[in-house]
Amino acid sequence: MKFCRQILTCGLTLLLIFGSSASACAYDMGKVGLYPKIAAGSGDDSYAIRTDGALWRLERDGNGECMPVKVLGDVKAVSAGYGYAMAIKEDGSLWAWGHNEMGQLGFAGGNADYNGDPIQTVPKKVTENVAAVSAGDGHTLAIKTDGSLWAWGWNDYGQLGFAGGNADYNGGPIQTVPKKVTDGVVAVCAGLGQSAAIKTDGSLWVWGLNTNGELGFEGGDAWHDSHGNLQIAPKMLMEKGVTAVSCEANSFMAIKEDGSLWAWGHNEMGRLGFEGGDGGGEHPAGSLQTSPRKIMDEVAAISTAHGTLAIKTDGSLWGWGWNRWGWLGFEGGDQENGTTDAYQSVPRKVMDGVAAVSSGSSPLAIKEDGSLWAWAYPSRKGDAVIERERRQVTPKQEAVDVMMPGRAAKAADPVSPAGFVYDDYVGGFKDGLAAVHRNGKWGYIDKTGNRAISVEEGYSVFPFSEGLAAVHKDERIGYIDKTGKLTIPLEYDYYYLPDFSEGLAIARNYDKYGYIDKTGKSVIPFEYDTFGDAGRPLPFSEGLAAVRKGDKWGYIDKAGNTAIPFEYDYAGGFSEGLAFVRKGDERSFIDKNGNTAISPISPEYSVADFSEGMAGVSKRGEDEQGDKWGFIDKNGDLAIPFEYESAEPFSEGLALVCKGGKYGFIDKTGNAAIPFEYESAESFSDGLAVVYKDGKYRYLDKTGNQAIPAEYDIAESFSEGFAMVKQDSSYGFVGKYAFIDKAGKVLGSETNDTNSLPASPLTAKPTASPVRVNGKAVAFDAYNINGNNYFKLRDLAYTLNGTKKQFEVGYDGVAKAITLTSGASYTAVGGEMSGKGAGDRAASPIASKIVFDGNEARPAAYTIEGNNYFKLRDLADLLAFRVEWDEANKTIVLETCPATR
Repeated sequence: MKFCRQILTCGLTLLLIFGSSASACAYDMGKVGLYPKIAAGSGDDSYAIRTDGALWRLERDGNGECMPVKVLGDVKAVSAGYGYAMAIKEDGSLWAWGHNEMGQLGFAGGNADYNGDPIQTVPKKVTENVAAVSAGDGHTLAIKTDGSLWAWGWNDYGQLGFAGGNADYNGGPIQTVPKKVTDGVVAVCAGLGQSAAIKTDGSLWVWGLNTNGELGFEGGDAWHDSHGNLQIAPKMLMEKGVTAVSCEANSFMAIKEDGSLWAWGHNEMGRLGFEGGDGGGEHPAGSLQTSPRKIMDEVAAISTAHGTLAIKTDGSLWGWGWNRWGWLGFEGGDQENGTTDAYQSVPRKVMDGVAAVSSGSSPLAIKEDGSLWAWAYPSRKGDAVIERERRQVTPKQEAVDVMMPGRAAKAADPVSPAGFVYDDYVGGFKDGLAAVHRNGKWGYIDKTGNRAISVEEGYSVFPFSEGLAAVHKDERIGYIDKTGKLTIPLEYDYYYLPDFSEGLAIARNYDKYGYIDKTGKSVIPFEYDTFGDAGRPLPFSEGLAAVRKGDKWGYIDKAGNTAIPFEYDYAGGFSEGLAFVRKGDERSFIDKNGNTAISPISPEYSVADFSEGMAGVSKRGEDEQGDKWGFIDKNGDLAIPFEYESAEPFSEGLALVCKGGKYGFIDKTGNAAIPFEYESAESFSDGLAVVYKDGKYRYLDKTGNQAIPAEYDIAESFSEGFAMVKQDSSYGFVGKYAFIDKAGKVLGSETNDTNSLPASPLTAKPTASPVRVNGKAVAFDAYNINGNNYFKLRDLAYTLNGTKKQFEVGYDGVAKAITLTSGASYTAVGGEMSGKGAGDRAASPIASKIVFDGNEARPAAYTIEGNNYFKLRDLADLLAFRVEWDEANKTIVLETCPATR
């Protein structure tokens, strides 16, 4: 594979750690959190870390809907680069996966090949004791817990901070294993051919390619034959006061202690946040800024990729730069770049209440309530070649919550109603069962709300299909039946489309795909290829499946025989007897004999599958400012004109479309059946459609009337008579999921106790590791439960008393609640620091509510022999103190960063 240099980004912004000195407190990101919880890469992969530490890849189905796929557990930070990603686990180990042709993963080779280049399809451990990592375009930078900076990957511009490497890539040097660059680093960013780091004294250092002044000065310490000036060794650009840095293709941005934002480098398409520059440039909007220039004030966080996104101290999100496909979170911009792409040359407000952001091909933002929002992702199913142009332009909330550190519920939040008992994202009903998550375990419930299947701890689950459900553990896939029995062992590579369809399921064995039957037998050999999102084999539909062999697509039957020859550059699945194919410049629908049924399909059109006799089709609008959608019939005639900004397939006689920025529904004559007044919506299912307006989700019938009186913070479409909803969406602590029927009644609300999947009996083992608090050894009463450390609450309050992170512990007898008050002096009650007994103890979930600073919170907590023990890292999140693992000394380290210690 030739490395793509057309889209040049830094996948994530500030990556920050704390050193041992008190001065490191200056780099606290406040509400943005200590570690990046989201990452939007340069490709289509985006990642989010859930409240339980699980890392999920946010893949999209053909309609642009989010399909979270679990990647790793116990993750505290993630960074996504161009075609690869890095994650730091709670124990400080660094894991990598994706493309590795330039050694960007930190080791040679991989477990599969991609057009002759190595890729790592499952996460692989790279090194230990890592505090922060930044994945760039082809090189990676990581800070270890001792503050040392290490680099590896592509180095043809000196972006690693030294000359050469231990191997070559197409004649250019690469470093396939981590190599030390410098010491005393607290933050780092890897871009395309450039790098930046902040040292403990607040100074900013830069190195790499400097042809456009992207390093903030002219020249460099070396010369590249074709690319001009290079800075091989780190050079100081700003002497002090820098708290954050972000770098992308040819530009940098930095935040200073006073909240001011500074930018420099190439200013093409207003990427720096202003017009022009001090160094000229060939592009009409491409003046160069060869020294840092102030952009705006009161900035809390910055992420720069295709466009730039910044969070101000009031929580408002602002965007500027290139806005192709809606990368900035809105349509168009204030300038044009001479083609069809708009750009925004000055910062423009996107939305409010944002706590974290990551720019990339599919940007992500976490709001202050813990909800996850995304935009610029594919929103329509169609021709895979131009699918990227069918985008969700404005931010849309995902059914995935990401807990922000130190967040408690709002005082005004209501108590969750009966029946809202599920802690995590839950799936809809399929085959009469729904997957739910409760007390840290997955299982399935039936339509009475009773537990039907408990799943062994450590497994993740998928919905049932045709009597079987895929389960996932340790990157392997197997299947269970409705009794919970593992009928197909965990023997196939993890794959995100494991459902059975027409008796067969797609399975993957390393880099090849085949099909298995319900006994687990391979009935169609593992001989089919994949090529990115456009190349995965498709499930069987109407007796045939589209598969790719080499560089051509064709269709096979259930015996594995070729039904339609491998002669297409792209082939879609069959729907209502027709499938869309592309051969060279010819684009058409074919029937199941391979004969052309509808042709030609214009190259300027994007098409979707047929549904209820109609297929959505779009073309570029006459003003060249956006696509317009209509529908064709099976004769290929335009049945509904091109007048909608987006269109979903017909479902139950109506189609969801967008017009004038608002969503509504049309019938098959093109008449509006439900007015265009909703901010987002889903297609009709089970006679109802979920719509979003004025901050709430509600359900409509086909007349447009509200069918269920209640409104929700999150709601999904109905399936088999039930829909998943969430009320009280509050910071990941109080909000719970439930199922409702079409009358709005909560499933199991009359027998609430049967909803809960029982937790297994828990054993607390004494924590053997020593503990240091602000450099001093402390003997805590602490236990390990399921791999996590739980400290006696009053021991911790006693120890932290007098520091900036002190807190008081009390009990509200009326509310039956344990109260925690941050900043207040602790009142000893006796028995603190009395030590723990030898041997294991029984642990039971804490019975009392927990109130933090007047608001209900849900840190993990257990009672052991009458005393309350709280999960250490949950308390660290609430109280904002630091917890680290000192691998060299096998010691738990707590750091409050006080002014006087």
